[in-house]
Amino acid sequence: MNMVKLRVIASVLEVPVRYLVETVRPLANVRFRAKKCMPERDQVLADVSRWFYSFGEIEDMLNEHIPNKLDKLHKKLAVTNNDPIKSASLVRNELGVQEDGPVYSIRNLLESSGIKVGEVKLPSNTFFGLSIADKSHGPAIVINTWEKISVERWIFTAAHELGHLVLHSLDYRTEQLKELDSHEQEADRFASAFLMPNNAFDKEWNLTSGLSFVERVIKIKLIFNVSYQTVLVRLKEKYPEEANPWSRFYSQYKSRHGESLARSTEPQPLSKEIFSGLFPIDFVSCRLTKLVRKAVEKEEISVSRAAEVLEISLHEMRELMKSWV
Repeated sequence: MNMVKLRVIASVLEVPVRYLVETVRPLANVRFRAKKCMPERDQVLADVSRWFYSFGEIEDMLNEHIPNKLDKLHKKLAVTNNDPIKSASLVRNELGVQEDGPVYSIRNLLESSGIKVGEVKLPSNTFFGLSIADKSHGPAIVINTWEKISVERWIFTAAHELGHLVLHSLDYRTEQLKELDSHEQEADRFASAFLMPNNAFDKEWNLTSGLSFVERVIKIKLIFNVSYQTVLVRLKEKYPEEANPWSRFYSQYKSRHGESLARSTEPQPLSKEIFSGLFPIDFVSCRLTKLVRKAVEKEEISVSRAAEVLEISLHEMRELMKSWV
């Protein structure tokens, strides 16, 4: 195929010509699961591979690596027998999260701990993210930030994949497609405890005792940047003898608002435009963009290569460079 045809195809697909001719380096230690068979799986893995190895290339070029804090936890975690709740507490402590406080800016927290964080935008209600456990280039977590997936879900997915990195090192085989329900449940419990520790939850739940049930749930969700569903799950775990919290929440919500709450709708959702410390704004490619800027300014990479690494057009790259001060 000649270059003219390649350029036409690349233009239609909105990808660089290089994507059509290069050999994609396979990801050997990736955990990729979805509830249903995904025809896009190979393409997602190819895109993630480009991002992951380009990130590592820039780190190597600038000699700017962040030590992986999870490496220090193996002996300590062995004592917990992989208990998700105890493990979450240990990881919070190792990553420097306040003992009973919420997790602020989980992306920055993960990246400052030596875990790369990336994005894909895949129209799918069954695929939320994946993680990589690479001994040479370090761990990584990739989130599906498709606009129809709530920001609360992005946050939970990041913590869920962190749970897999901590608890399920033997799961990191690209060819393994089947979900293990027990591992999913453990990662969910880890994520819930990591984002919303029991002591902190109890404290805030007691402080909101004067509010209605719906108001209490939403207040707690906003404090910890989690979904209302995560709060309801915690309530069911803590108070199993009480009435079904979902029925209570949906019934009271309809009485207060005059309409039912769709299960896919997040009440008072976190906004992508919220600034400072809240998770949505942190899903801009922060650390990688900084590294690319440094590499361009040191003339270690070309402008076109910088655009490829950041997965933007050459025009967008030049506009970004104009904004650098």
